[in-house]
Amino acid sequence: MKKIALLFQLILGTTFISKAQDTIRVLFIGNSYTYVNDLPNTFRQLTASAGKVVEVDNSAPGGYTFQQHTTNSTTLSKISQGNWDFVVLQEQSQMPSFPPGQVQNDVFPYAQQLDQLIHQADSCTKTVFYMTWGRKYGDASNCGNYSPLCTYEGMQMRLRTSYLQMAQDNNAMVAPAGMAWRSSWYNDSTINLWSSDFSHPSLEGTYLTACTFYSTMFREPSSGLSYTAGINATTASFLQYIADSTVLDSLGNWISYFDPNSDTSISYVLDAGNPMTVHFNGNTTNTQAIYWDFEDETFSYELNPTHTFPYEGVFTITKVVQTPYCGTDTITLELPIEAIGIGENLESGKLILKEHVLELPSFTRFEINNIQGQTLYKTETNPKLLDLSPFPPGIYVLNWQNSGRFYHQKINLD
Repeated sequence: MKKIALLFQLILGTTFISKAQDTIRVLFIGNSYTYVNDLPNTFRQLTASAGKVVEVDNSAPGGYTFQQHTTNSTTLSKISQGNWDFVVLQEQSQMPSFPPGQVQNDVFPYAQQLDQLIHQADSCTKTVFYMTWGRKYGDASNCGNYSPLCTYEGMQMRLRTSYLQMAQDNNAMVAPAGMAWRSSWYNDSTINLWSSDFSHPSLEGTYLTACTFYSTMFREPSSGLSYTAGINATTASFLQYIADSTVLDSLGNWISYFDPNSDTSISYVLDAGNPMTVHFNGNTTNTQAIYWDFEDETFSYELNPTHTFPYEGVFTITKVVQTPYCGTDTITLELPIEAIGIGENLESGKLILKEHVLELPSFTRFEINNIQGQTLYKTETNPKLLDLSPFPPGIYVLNWQNSGRFYHQKINLD
């Protein structure tokens, strides 16, 4: 997936450079819930039918846990290759449904370790936790020790809670396959998503999971895609709809920990002493950097910058937030800047330019700046008239102070 190529550079010297690639690269790390029916390839072909070029790889030994993956040489080698757009993490099918204390000790630390390895290899890679499904009739082998596991519903909701917690802890995304299965099962129980062991996916179950990944990663519907994995068209269409409605109708549930928590507007306050000066508020958390463009050839990388505009006008203020894993959020605002407040007599304070001779009003300080903000002339003595003919043609900004008020005026010398 092509990412933003060099967005901005922090004053401290950190440069945000993202890779440009022609393909979407996805690594699946899991176990038999990943390799049965070849979920990675099913996802690849589904995505290809949308016109996207996809490469997939996997490390999925049967029954593997996150802890085992943290020491598996194949898994570690594939992660270390970097250059992945997404890395999918799927825990052993039962472990996230166990009692919270057990999951806290046996699952969460290794989820975090894998996520850290992913981002050490490539800071732009997005981690996607693969929320699996409950067993069709619950987990009979563990029901006696923990009652929520005695039913499909109880097991499914424990999986939901644990995977959402992993996403929150690691600022990651969740592909809610298990919740899509739940919606499908409750809407049409004649479509059997489980294989004969009531645990692993049928072909329909794998296809629904692939559609869920598509909607999660691309934030667009899978409905209408031509690839059906050999399932009849009516069933495939239904499963596409279920995936889309599960993911896109509640997108904030699955990606809120990954996306920036930024304001949808730009907050600002005019300076009490100088209406040309504006104090901006970034109103943003969960970011790696922020960039401001004031449309006057000046920029800022501060979270809450204060900026003095060199002349009057309407400026398009742009705030770009860089979020974890090289995402961005861009917000703009049209901001009118006036040298003196509303209701004041602008004409009484204006400077008059007549054929390169400037008639100066009363002032306590006066200066001329170029458009880049460099001071070319300043004085505290009022000569009444100022000859500007030595100045080359161009745009200049006049700044003066009178009775505690600051005034600014732009002039164009032809």
